Amino acid sequence: MIHTSVQEQKDTVSLRSDWIVTVLACGVQAADDWLQIQSTLPAGWRNQSEQAAMQVVLVQELAAKWSQSIPVHDLKELDITGEQVLQMVQRKGGPWLGQLMKHLLRETAIGTIENQHAALSAEVKRVVQDDQT
Repeated sequence: MIHTSVQEQKDTVSLRSDWIVTVLACGVQAADDWLQIQSTLPAGWRNQSEQAAMQVVLVQELAAKWSQSIPVHDLKELDITGEQVLQMVQRKGGPWLGQLMKHLLRETAIGTIENQHAALSAEVKRVVQDDQT
């Protein structure tokens, strides 16, 4: 029973992360619209069991809460800029910078990193150091 509970928690954390990444990719409005459409459909429209239908409803409710809890939605909202990253690591810009900034946005949106300059700077240094090794 404990194993199932731990697995369910891991699944929920993974589902939350996947949902937030999807919201970042598709936009808040698209995610809200999808949730609205899903909530208007009858519970058994997928020809599924009552238990499965209830799980779908639960996930929709969680997704709505997760959407509202996202602290940042755009690179402009990060407490660090690409220019600051370039100065910090003393490298020329390139595709790596866009990838790094998207990583910072994703991790901040998920809640792994706080949207504070010091925390974001530490993550930049960690990622750049990992890339060099």
